[in-house]
Amino acid sequence: MNLPISIASLNPDIPLKKHSATIHVESKFGMIEHKLLNILYKSAFDVQQWQSEFYYIRLSDIKNFLGRNSVINIPELEKNLENLRTAKISWNIFNLDQENEKQWDKLSGATGFISSWVVAEGPGQKVVRFSLSPEIKKLIEDPKVFSYIDLQVQKKLSSKYDIVFFELLSDELNRSQKKSIITRWYSIGDLRRIHGIPLKSYLNESRDFNRYCVKGPLAKINEHSDLEVTIYETEKVGKKVVAFRFSVTMKGEAIDPQESLDFSSIQSSDEVYTKDKDYIVMDELIELFYQRKIAQDIYDDARTKYSHLDNDEGHLDSLIKENIEYSKRQKNVKNLLGYMRAAIENDYAGYEAKLKKEKEDQQKAKEQAAVKKKQEEEKKRQDQADEDEYNRKLEEFKNLPDDEKSKIYDKCSKETPIFSDLPEEMKISFAARVYFDDLEKKNQ
Repeated sequence: MNLPISIASLNPDIPLKKHSATIHVESKFGMIEHKLLNILYKSAFDVQQWQSEFYYIRLSDIKNFLGRNSVINIPELEKNLENLRTAKISWNIFNLDQENEKQWDKLSGATGFISSWVVAEGPGQKVVRFSLSPEIKKLIEDPKVFSYIDLQVQKKLSSKYDIVFFELLSDELNRSQKKSIITRWYSIGDLRRIHGIPLKSYLNESRDFNRYCVKGPLAKINEHSDLEVTIYETEKVGKKVVAFRFSVTMKGEAIDPQESLDFSSIQSSDEVYTKDKDYIVMDELIELFYQRKIAQDIYDDARTKYSHLDNDEGHLDSLIKENIEYSKRQKNVKNLLGYMRAAIENDYAGYEAKLKKEKEDQQKAKEQAAVKKKQEEEKKRQDQADEDEYNRKLEEFKNLPDDEKSKIYDKCSKETPIFSDLPEEMKISFAARVYFDDLEKKNQ
């Protein structure tokens, strides 16, 4: 294997420009895989600028950005690299990259972050040579939605929940282009998805979830980063917390009371936030309203009211889903669940209107396509008729007496000097057009 003569070190002062679709993922990665993915991402982006087939990074850089004091265990590292190659990852689960939604859908569960890797002896030390999945590379090399992730902060974080939360909140703040925000509502289901918590886990217990997946990570982020994060508000059913939203502020910045409730950084109401494949409506309703009977009543009431929607195509579920997510994004909502129930009942998200417009647009496009097809067919028929008429006239010209054709040839030579240099077939065609143009002028 040919290795480069020298390998540039990663600059710790340059943050990673990370595509939001690769922040909002669902995976079973542990802390090391999360950190390692970012380190390789930074290596490809900052050093080689995506141009190479293979990328190289020193083990010393990996060790530095992992924040581990002990010597790297090569078998453990190889296992982590293989997980980055083979793990089933759901990308773009909050659908921020709507432009490339279908491409991310196709990749979710089908490809890892890297497509190959090898640990080898490099110039004076061991290096990792890796390649990126070509499909992933194409999507992330010029991101339209992204956040800057400081890997100097990452290496100080001590659990995957710390890292996931740090990236999630950094992403919201970065995209807002503000110094302080109040985030959207995140349901327990949202947080479980992005933390990758299995259904059968002790972390599904409220006390443990709150300790290890919410309050613990926020404390670590406040300690080690330039963010000041607090739980701004919770939504409860009885004593059970079912949703959170957070205050995120750059340290040293005063919170503007008006700005703190500015949700302009969050997607507008006509955008879908959570993807269908990672989102089961009934599960989310049960998660939020806590009781299956209440969730079922809400669903049944919606099914009765919107019975005209064809749910074979998933329209009822989509309407409920969009109104759930619409509710989570609204500012000044003090009773989230009450507002959400009213939103579903009255379609605040405007799903029916969008569906109607979509169908009208499809019908309009269909009609336009039919008109265009008819015009193309008519043009094709006319072109064929013109060609047939031309061929008929050409044959008629060829059958003229020689002396008459000779007169036409002489006229063409006098009026068009290059006529005599034309190939014979072109002479015949040119002379025939002149002949029939003259006839038409005489008949007018």
